[in-house]
Amino acid sequence: MNKFTLILSILILLTLSQKSLAQQKLRFSGGLGTNKDITYNFAVDLSFNFLEESSKFNLGSNIGIYYYDFDEPLLATKDLYFYHLGLHFEYRILERLSVSTEVGSRNPFNDDNYNFNDPSGNPVPNSDLDSHIYLTPSLDCRINKTLGVFLFYNVAFEDKLDMNTIGIGVSLNY
Repeated sequence: MNKFTLILSILILLTLSQKSLAQQKLRFSGGLGTNKDITYNFAVDLSFNFLEESSKFNLGSNIGIYYYDFDEPLLATKDLYFYHLGLHFEYRILERLSVSTEVGSRNPFNDDNYNFNDPSGNPVPNSDLDSHIYLTPSLDCRINKTLGVFLFYNVAFEDKLDMNTIGIGVSLNY
């Protein structure tokens, strides 16, 4: 576990240990890869905000699961599951419209077959897909008090593979 993931985990645990959370969001999303490396992805995450809903600016933490479907012939696996830990920043522009961004770390659930192969099918040394930092700006539109939709662009800072996606999602606020 790298230092960034450790610090992020501590911040999230501090957030989860609060006696009362101002608001929570459960988000479901799907996206398409911006190049040939990724076909699509699905994600589910839970955000915990520090401030009340009436606040124009909000920050919090999130935890979730990402599924990627790869279209990279030299990768030893076709799909991959990550869990992510992150921080969430949100700024409300209008009553129902806000911009937000998430930044954090994604980590594979396990290290089995998440490496690259050479053209002969042999594993390439030190080519594992590891944890990576991500940044996800989004435009959120609240339909009513409970339901919202959002558009996002997910930037994954991974050197070996372009894992950027663009997509849409639904959020449940409670």
